[in-house]
Amino acid sequence: MAPADYHRYSPIDSTVGEVRDFPGEYYAVNPQAVNEQSFDVFTTNKCAVLSMTHAASGHSVAFVAIAAMLICPPLSGQACEGCAEHLRRTRK
Repeated sequence: MAPADYHRYSPIDSTVGEVRDFPGEYYAVNPQAVNEQSFDVFTTNKCAVLSMTHAASGHSVAFVAIAAMLICPPLSGQACEGCAEHLRRTRK
């Protein structure tokens, strides 16, 4: 993950399903924190799992959005109320 990736919530063309929230902290995800051997920032930080169906193949996909300090929190079930049912892949 790099700073350019932080706000990309749509990696594929898909139909949105359930969003499950997982509690956690908001630690930094800078290289020093990510490379710390005694601490796993990715399993400690708050995250949300977005269930999607890939538009082209029909396969189920789970997309994990991880929150971090000074970065927008991830999608949540509450935040997704009223969101579009279909997502299009984000391109730069």
